[in-house]
Parts: sequence; structure tokens; C-alpha cells
Amino acid sequence: MTNREVAAALLELADLAELRDEPDTTYRVRALRAGARAIERLTEPVGDLLARRALDLVTGIGEGIVRRVDELLRTGRLAELDAERAAAGGLVAVARITGIGPTTARALRDRLGVHNLDDFEAALLSGRLAAFPSLKGRRSDELLQAIDAARRPPHKVRRELAEKEAAPYGEMLAALPSVAQFSFCGSIRRKHELIGDVDYLVGTDDYKRVGEAAAAHPRTEHVYSRGGRTSVVTWSGMQVDFFCVPPGDFGWGLHAFSGAKEHVIAVRMHGLKLGYKITEHGVWTDAGAGDRLPGGSEEADLFRALDMQYVVPELRENRGEVERAIAWTLPVILEEGDVVGDLHVHSSAGDGRASLEEISAAAAARGLGYVAIADHFRLLGEAGVRDAIRRVRAENERTGGRPRLLAGAEVDILPDGRLDAPAALLHQLDWVIGAAHEALDQPRAQLTARLVSAIESGAIDALGHPTGRIVGIRDALDIDLPELVAAAARSDVALELNAHPDRLDLGDVHAFMARERGAWLCIGSDAHDAAAVGRVLGAVYIARRAWVEKTHVLNTRPVAELLDLVAARRREAGL
Repeated sequence: MTNREVAAALLELADLAELRDEPDTTYRVRALRAGARAIERLTEPVGDLLARRALDLVTGIGEGIVRRVDELLRTGRLAELDAERAAAGGLVAVARITGIGPTTARALRDRLGVHNLDDFEAALLSGRLAAFPSLKGRRSDELLQAIDAARRPPHKVRRELAEKEAAPYGEMLAALPSVAQFSFCGSIRRKHELIGDVDYLVGTDDYKRVGEAAAAHPRTEHVYSRGGRTSVVTWSGMQVDFFCVPPGDFGWGLHAFSGAKEHVIAVRMHGLKLGYKITEHGVWTDAGAGDRLPGGSEEADLFRALDMQYVVPELRENRGEVERAIAWTLPVILEEGDVVGDLHVHSSAGDGRASLEEISAAAAARGLGYVAIADHFRLLGEAGVRDAIRRVRAENERTGGRPRLLAGAEVDILPDGRLDAPAALLHQLDWVIGAAHEALDQPRAQLTARLVSAIESGAIDALGHPTGRIVGIRDALDIDLPELVAAAARSDVALELNAHPDRLDLGDVHAFMARERGAWLCIGSDAHDAAAVGRVLGAVYIARRAWVEKTHVLNTRPVAELLDLVAARRREAGL
């Protein structure tokens, strides 16, 4: 079994276990998912680690995970998983429907006899769901679309894992004398959060040698095809495709194979209006009947030929970027270096693993001007928060405020919309993040009202990981995003682009909407150790895909300006 297949089995077991309303369910589910994520990140076959009795040395993998992996690799199955499948039937698929969740799925089973997606669809079409409390207000067409989405099997992995898995093939290409240049293309180059297959474009005249090298690579488990396109599957289950073009055509090919398809078509249609025919092999005059234009080894040659502003890969989704490039009015989108502070870091006083001194040192090493310490209020309590304020001030005195630590907190937005911390205490903090961590399967209207209530309370400066998604595991919550964004824009409360690899929330579509509708954005690493402080590149990629510019993001500003904006918002809220 590949690493991905082992991880998928553990994730399925976690999903099934979540449907059981038992005392130890939460701990069991967390352990299974942590183990699955650890196995996804492995740089060698899980069986090799097991054979060396080193699997339990991997962070996130305990004795229970080792036992299950051993059974999977020895027998090809897991008795525990078989038992859970038999008990749950198709109910886990019902729970995965956006806005349903395990609590509602159990209620649907117990009260309406819904055991699978077919039962759920039949109940919807018969009208039996209309009176179900937690589904009131859900449109039938939306639910049908959600059912269709739930029927599609998951088959993608997070981008950073895909890049890590494919990196050795890049090293292979770099070592081949016949390869003039190569690059990622497809969705991985456009910085999607989830990747199906990894695509490389290779500039070479020796397609055969590339195919032979990929087939012989130690990571390759299967070979699907060779030639102008070589496709292999690694031992972890990742498909890697190599598209080969002559070196002189590399620029033309890079644009064509990077996509998105709709963007490429729009560029080619513009070319036709100018009398050009465009393919992955070049640009011809007279709609293809004339001469081939010179150049083509660089992607920028295409845009120059069409008198267009260069479109960075992250923008190529046919959201209007072609028209803006023709008019030379593309936005100057965010760069990683524009982010001068990290507005979401956890310390060892809460559930983090780094002291304030270690966080200061890490922030200084990354060139940050400030860091907001945002430990969970529920872990610290009032006395702990007051102590945190004192310790942050002491650390700033020690460092001279370079970088400056901001005294902050992450407060829970409770199911009824209240915050779990007293407002008078929150007003003493430099930065307050509000976030929902429980009862995430509330009905759409109730969940939306809950988050809007927190935004409008005046007590929070930012809404953390606003849609609650877990990349590749849980979709964005069923909330009214336009209403949420409107409330944030009215209240000057920032919506977070959470850079934690498991979250990356907001996603690019929602961030695009937030930017268009005038809401502030902020970026936080959600770091729980010193190494992750300031690691915000994933969120920056989302911002770039959302056309976000430097001016849209709060923490591109110096700390004094940031605090002035926070103070102004609080005054406006009557605090």
C-alpha cells in the first residue's frame, strides 16, 4: 500500500469514528487525523519506517497508529475500519455534505431513517427535510449540488506536500544534460491549495531520455506512458507528468500547460482578434497562414507579442485578468516581503511550544517588525491573560521592541454568539482574534448570525480562520459569506488569511469577495512553534490569487500605524 492509501484509510476511520457519540470520540478522531497527516508528509515509504521500528519516532504517530499501519501493510485491510464501515453504512458521506456534519447526520439517521446519500436525496426530493430544524432555509438546488459534490471521491493533496513529493524529480531533470530548462506547470504553478497531479514542463530535444530517467527514478512505482508526455506514479500514490517541448518552444508551452484552460483560451481569442494563431508551439501571423513569430523560449515573449501586460500565474483563472492585461491595468499584487508583522502566534503559555524569547528571536531572524501573541483565552483564563500582558511588556523592554510583541488573545465565539472572555479585559489587549471552534454544524442562518454578532460586538479586531475549513478534510462551513463580509466591512474588523497549512482560510474565492467588498484582511501564521513564526507564504499565495494588494492587508503597515487603525476602530465601536 502507498503512503497515501494508508493515510486515506486512517482518515476514513476518523470520519467514521466521528459519527459515534461516545466519550473518547474527540481524542480518537484527533489522533487518527494527526497520524494520517504525518504519514502524508513522510519522505520515504511508511513500510520502511515500520520495518526499522522507527515509525513511532515520527511526530504525530503513536502506538495506536503504528498498530493500525502494521495491520494494513500485513493484511491489506483493517478490521477496525471494516467494523466501523458496517456500523455507519453510508452515513459518513451524508456527514460530509456541506453544512451537515456528524451531529445532524446522526439525527437524520435516527429520525428520518437516512443512512446514505441516496436516502438523503430521496428525503430531500420527497419534501421530508423541509421540517427538519437544522436544514431550514437550505435551498433544494444547493443541497442537490452538495450531494453531487459529496459523491465525488477526494483525490487531491495539499500543494506543499505535492511540491515536496515532486522535488526529487526536479533534481533529476536538473541533472540531465539534455534538459535545457524545466518548470512546474498546471495548478501547482498557479498555487492552488489542493493538487491532483503534478505537472512539469521540460524543454528538451531528447524526450526519450526524460522518460527513461523518470521511469528509473527510485520514487517511481508505476509508469503509465512515455514520450512527449511521460506519466509516472510514485510509491506515495502521486502522479507526476512530464510534458516535453523543444527548448525554443518552452515559453509558448509554459503558458499553454500552466492554464487555467479558460485563461489560455481567452488569451488565444485575443490573439485571433489581432490576426495571430497561438498554440503551445508558437505564434503565427495571418491566423496561422503566415510566419511564426521569433522568440518563444521565455513565457514573457507571448505577452510581448500580444502587447499585453505580463500576467503572473496566480492570476490566470479568467476572472478578468486578460482584459486588464490588455489595458495594462493589472493590480500590483501582494508579495511575501510586504508582510511586516505576524498577527497570529501561539506561545508556550497556551498550546504553543515556544517561549516569548524564542518567538522574538524567530521574528527578528525573519525580519518581522512585530508579532501578535494570541493564545487561547480558554486555556489562560483571566489571570493568565493579565499575566501574559505583563510578560509581553517585559519582553519588549528586554528587546527594545525590536521586534515588538503585541499582547493579544484568541477568544472563542460561543454557539450563541457571545465571546468566552469579558469585554473589559479584551479592551486592554493590543490585538484580539475571535474564532469559532465548536458547534460548527449549526444551521446556516444561525452560524452566520453567530459570527456576525461577534464582528459587531466591537470586542474583536479580526475574525480568525473565518470559514472553518480544513484543507482536504473539511470544506468551508455553510455560512452566508456576503453577509459576513458586509458586516466585517461595516465594522472595520479584519478577515484573517490564516497561513497554517491545514487551514489556508480564507480561501482565494472568499478573499477575492472580501477584497472587492471593502473588508480589511490580515495575515497570521497561526504558529505553534518558533520555526513557524512568520511562515505566511501559503496565505500570500491565496492573497495573490485573490488580486489582493499591499494596501488591502493590515499587517503590511508599521506597528504604529496598525495600532492607530485598531484604536480608531475601537473608538468607532464606542469602546
